[in-house]
Amino acid sequence: MSDAERARLRRANMSSSQRERTRLKNAERQRLRRTQRKAEEVEGDRERNRLSHQAQRSLRTQVTREHECEQQVSRLSLQTEADCAALRERDTEARALRRSQQTKDERTEEREANAVVQATRRSQQTDDERHVERDADRERHTNAREQQSDESRDAQRERDRERREIRRALQTEGEREEERERVREPRRTTRHRDVLANHEDFRPSMVTGPNVDEENRRHRPSPTTVCAHCNAWKWPGESKVGCCLEGKVRLSSLAPAPAKLPQLYGDPEFRKHEQALPPSDWEEGHPAVFAPGSPRQMYQSYQDSMAIVREYGKPDIFDTMTCNPTWEEIKEKITDPNQTAQDRPDIVARVWQQKLVAHLKDLDESVLGRVAARIYVVEFQKRGLQHAHILVILADEDKPPHATDH
Repeated sequence: MSDAERARLRRANMSSSQRERTRLKNAERQRLRRTQRKAEEVEGDRERNRLSHQAQRSLRTQVTREHECEQQVSRLSLQTEADCAALRERDTEARALRRSQQTKDERTEEREANAVVQATRRSQQTDDERHVERDADRERHTNAREQQSDESRDAQRERDRERREIRRALQTEGEREEERERVREPRRTTRHRDVLANHEDFRPSMVTGPNVDEENRRHRPSPTTVCAHCNAWKWPGESKVGCCLEGKVRLSSLAPAPAKLPQLYGDPEFRKHEQALPPSDWEEGHPAVFAPGSPRQMYQSYQDSMAIVREYGKPDIFDTMTCNPTWEEIKEKITDPNQTAQDRPDIVARVWQQKLVAHLKDLDESVLGRVAARIYVVEFQKRGLQHAHILVILADEDKPPHATDH
């Protein structure tokens, strides 16, 4: 009888408790063996295991994968809460032991390698796969929280608290300051989550919000509402008192024009004499007001922009946003088939303002990198369509690399 057959017969005659003790003993022996190996041996084993797993995954069919997933789900469903807690405790102790034996450089290299692996995996995913993965993770976390009892939840919080205290006690002052900086960095932006470190890695899936079209990842203003006092329609982002001051302003209906007026304006001779009269001869004088767009106001804005550049440095991104008269929001509000976007500048201006605010919000939420400062100006084309020029100054850690940096 061969050694393999004798080992198989011995395992078949074991009781469940003996089998469990043997499994734990073998696992402990393997952990000790791994801790005694050199770094080169560990990396070699990992590379061989990775190649072996890739070869095995390439040979498996979709039916085999689904069957293995069903087996794993059924196996996890048979585990009790005590078994899961014991398994988590063993894994936590093993990770803590491995981290305690690592040097600072090894931990940094491992973090960088994990970041590269995660970035590569995300770049290979499609938007649908990413959404499916997020939904599955969210559902798994929700189910795990619902199945937890109050005692297990309190115990887990206590374990996490003790683990954090032990980790902080083992940290040096430099490591503690690095961790504070990592936590502080995302809070410098309005989005409290991981952000892209370079605008070249921008993906449309980064555009988020309650009114984002899932098909083309574009912002779409919310449905309009109707004023209860004057029946004027408006978007939710507009002022509630911008139409009638909530019923305080009521305009009487316009009186019909005299019958002679349309006749005069239809006479070319009358219109020629009217246009020859300069407006200064009949307009009433008013005090001078420096409205937006005046030379004084433009010079003030220029000085403010130069002060921003002097403080934060030269801009890194030149962004241009142009109004599109074929936006669906504009076409939906123009119900008259004889009218175009040029005939309704009120609708175009309001839709443009909604889109511009959403675009600036995306920039502030770091879809192109953490923003230190931004400057923008809105210009009007001759045919009445707006476009904005936006200068973005990124934070130092998100600035695009230049040839002089190397």
